[in-house]
Amino acid sequence: EEKGAYEKVLQLAKDIDAKLLLVCDPDGDRMGVGVKHNDEYIVLNGNQTGALLLEYILSSYEDLDIKVDNPCMFNTIVTSDIGEAVARYHGCDNERTLTGFKYIGNKVRQYEKDHAKNYVFGYEESYGSLIKPFVRDKDATQACLLLAEACAHYLSKGKTLVDVMNECYDKVGYYFDTQISVMLPGADGAEKLQKIMSNVRNNPLQVPGFKTVKIEDYKLQKVYEGDKVEDFAKHDVSDVLKYYLEDGSFIAIRPSGTEPKCKCYLSVKDTL
Repeated sequence: EEKGAYEKVLQLAKDIDAKLLLVCDPDGDRMGVGVKHNDEYIVLNGNQTGALLLEYILSSYEDLDIKVDNPCMFNTIVTSDIGEAVARYHGCDNERTLTGFKYIGNKVRQYEKDHAKNYVFGYEESYGSLIKPFVRDKDATQACLLLAEACAHYLSKGKTLVDVMNECYDKVGYYFDTQISVMLPGADGAEKLQKIMSNVRNNPLQVPGFKTVKIEDYKLQKVYEGDKVEDFAKHDVSDVLKYYLEDGSFIAIRPSGTEPKCKCYLSVKDTL
């Protein structure tokens, strides 16, 4: 997620004129991607990389006439909607879980037992994905192999991964996704974080010029839509608030599960 993680590999890519650069974190579960496009290197975010992998998997099934009964892709409640849109375009179902790849792993196990759906891909916006579920966690080794294969495949057709990303936008709509993190270190950080979440919960966000049409509260397990309030028991309890705007955009807010910070996810959609 940090720009500094790409500094050395970008320099190496320029030195050897690489078409693709891949970086992983030390334990090899997250993958970062850079693509040479129009003589410059463009670093993709986790939402874009996940959508590209999904597009390659599902379009390859179609090209090879591989039939999958009840296919399903999995991502999380803070992941961009572009993945769901790509899945829907190819006739694939989408299920969302709480953040944390263990929840996707639990879904894999559930459907391996009851055979109600067949797993085709799972990913999070935070650069983690799982191609084949013989493991139950995000796996950058698999992701790097498949992404490199996808890059070579599209280059053989005269296209970069950025071209393919733009084609996805043309098909399902244009999405811009970003994240804002507020660090809250020190002994009083946890207390400040609780106050932030309490304040946002008691005083719902209002975005000038954009009507909020629905709020999901994963802690109270409630959905607020207009004058309706419904129980919401699709997921385990988690301190997450998600606001849906009338134009299809969303804002999600939650405390980090591993660091002393508040994370805000912003997803904007346009159909132009």
